[in-house]
Amino acid sequence: MIVGIDRIEEMTAVCETESGGQITFPVSAFVPYAKEGNWYTKTGNEFVYDEMITQKKRDENAALLHSLLK
Repeated sequence: MIVGIDRIEEMTAVCETESGGQITFPVSAFVPYAKEGNWYTKTGNEFVYDEMITQKKRDENAALLHSLLK
């Protein structure tokens, strides 16, 4: 499972799934730490930061914003 943290509310990470749904997990499940905007891959009982997916999603968002501002 791959999720991106949309926001953190108290000790809960509200995440977006790749299919566009939302799901919540405790902040403590994210390694090395939970950060809004980062994407994580589930490994066992925890979510590990995935730099490649995070950068890909940021690039996609930047391209979308650029196309909207034309």
